Amino acid sequence: MSVLLELVCFIPGCVFFPGSFVCLRKYFRSRLQARQKFQNDDIEGLATAVAMRLTSVWNALFMIMTGLITITTIGEDITNDKSPVLVPYCYMGVPYMFYDVYAMFITYQFEKPHIRKQSLFRQILSYYLESPMITTHHLMVGILLYPLVLYFLDGKGDFILGIYFLTECSTPFLSFRYIMKKLKLNMPTLFLVNDICILVIFFCCRILMIPFSYWMYGRNVNVAFLDVPFVIPRMCNILNFIIFIMQLVWFWMIVKAAARVISKFGKPSPSQESNGKLRVEEVNSNHMHNKAE
Repeated sequence: MSVLLELVCFIPGCVFFPGSFVCLRKYFRSRLQARQKFQNDDIEGLATAVAMRLTSVWNALFMIMTGLITITTIGEDITNDKSPVLVPYCYMGVPYMFYDVYAMFITYQFEKPHIRKQSLFRQILSYYLESPMITTHHLMVGILLYPLVLYFLDGKGDFILGIYFLTECSTPFLSFRYIMKKLKLNMPTLFLVNDICILVIFFCCRILMIPFSYWMYGRNVNVAFLDVPFVIPRMCNILNFIIFIMQLVWFWMIVKAAARVISKFGKPSPSQESNGKLRVEEVNSNHMHNKAE
């Protein structure tokens, strides 16, 4: 790609994602103020968190579309055939990764307001220690993966990268869960259905993704599945191993969260329990009063 085309793809990413965050934040701030359900001190933080998550959904949808177009347009030679959309989106995706780290940091400041009294360095350090995996993931993708695709792979392996892009299929559901929790929506059935979708999609698109990509590559070059790690570059194996471990850790966290939802499903909420107790006490009181009469 020429420098002009690179800028044409890169600049929209620098504008769209931060712009989407600012506009969504302003919109939800006004909506939450109008509902008068939350305190003024909480509104800014909630609007920031919701805007951050919805902007991540935009990126996920773009990546899903890029991945689908890539794997459906590449021919039989999945090693050398090139995708018309993968490299352009990588230029657009680089600024997203760094924007999202910044947006998550701002959200963290609202979630932990006491840290704003500390120095900026201590705030950044505290944020990183709180969310090391997602921050490292974003920085690795922005600093290593996208430049690797753009400048070192020379158009090879687009099909495999398209499969990797489909890992974002779980992001809309994860963001939806986060938003429901932030807004304190009492919808246990919706939580349960969403968590089941997360488990199934995350397992298929993130856990099985790496073994599937190895199997597809081996099939293309006539190499047995178990021999693929020995014929591809060592760095590919190292990066895939790191990514796979991170996905397993996230999947375990999702399983535990889903288990908590399932354990609570069907049980009355604290407010319902208190209302039930009040009704029982009222019935007992009336019963005792009638006996006294």
